Amino acid sequence: MYEHQKSSLRFETNVIVSVADTARFLIALDNAYNNLVAFEFLVDRARTKYGEQTSSNRYILTDAIEGKQRRIAPIGRIQDIIAPELRLLVGQVEIHSPGFLEFIGSLNPLEQIRKYMQDRHERKKDIAFRNREEEKRLVLQNVASELEIVQKKVTILKQLNVSDDSIVRILNQHVNQPLNLLGEIQDSGMVEIEPKSTRSDQDVKP
Repeated sequence: MYEHQKSSLRFETNVIVSVADTARFLIALDNAYNNLVAFEFLVDRARTKYGEQTSSNRYILTDAIEGKQRRIAPIGRIQDIIAPELRLLVGQVEIHSPGFLEFIGSLNPLEQIRKYMQDRHERKKDIAFRNREEEKRLVLQNVASELEIVQKKVTILKQLNVSDDSIVRILNQHVNQPLNLLGEIQDSGMVEIEPKSTRSDQDVKP
């Protein structure tokens, strides 16, 4: 079963933006969050169905013909698996310049969003963009390979003999594409992630 620990994530806003751009950011954030929840749901379902955890935190197959690969499809209707307690909520909003937007949801997806956006921001500061090809490479990077939480889940899928093409499809649909879209909005300067802005249950009011 999906483990839910409540957390919050705060974004700083230092510019005045249109209603349309604000809506685009909120939709992209909600989409990235929901897809990360879906990714963890898929991994947990595979873990429960196909494997058993050992004392060394590895997963062994419980029902398999040795060497048989499993295929897992991405989730088409994500809203069907997002329980009410897992939905992303608006926690606080302060509207002026500078202001902030704070969101409340499940810890792991929010932490992955925070880590991705902070890393992307730091890389963009460090990289001297000599041409559009370098910028394009940044936008199309493989996000999943750089997120530790995601890589741990990928390791579990591999231990459960989930096929490589299934893993690639799941990562592209539920991790890479949604986070890259959110990153493009961040690159516009509309919002900035607050450093160490993910807070745990004890700091978050329901």
